[in-house]
Amino acid sequence: MIYSRWLKPGFDCLAGIVLSLASLPIAVVVVLALFFSGRGVFFRQQRIGFKGRPFGIIKFKTLLDLHDHFGVPLPDSQRTFPLGTWLRKTHLDEIPQLWMIATGGLSLIGPRPLLLDYLPRYTPNQALRHSVKPGLLGLSQALGGNALPYHQRLRLDSWYAAHLSFSLDVLILARSLRQLFRRSSPPHFSAEFQP
Repeated sequence: MIYSRWLKPGFDCLAGIVLSLASLPIAVVVVLALFFSGRGVFFRQQRIGFKGRPFGIIKFKTLLDLHDHFGVPLPDSQRTFPLGTWLRKTHLDEIPQLWMIATGGLSLIGPRPLLLDYLPRYTPNQALRHSVKPGLLGLSQALGGNALPYHQRLRLDSWYAAHLSFSLDVLILARSLRQLFRRSSPPHFSAEFQP
């Protein structure tokens, strides 16, 4: 309780500030590159947040604003552009979310926020993922991310919410960093996590 209520928010604020400042030179380059490309700089979207409340996330733009004649966005494969693809691959599109961590909108570690459309579909157990603040890095991402079935990702997120602790956050952070530097390694479950 002490960790989740006091220590974790304080760590998030400090980590968000440090990481925002450290990534500032890269962010400036990305902003200029997107601005002069004429495709827009930021992507904003409403997601499900703490206690199921909507909140807005912000990322660097990685897709073009192209729609069909009904106004429906075209598939991602038809809206990509080289810089956006590179930003997604390197996860640099997530840099603006570091400031959201610093200001309390996100946690460094927590379930990744999903689209509002998913909210009515959750079972009571799956909805437990909203009992904690959403985060930039999550348990389901650390254990495979999109390579895992959707229902399994929701189960892992709910398990995280029910077992939130300092040691669990440290393990998720360590595993996420290891994946970042070893992107060729296939995702697999570890004995560290047995939800």
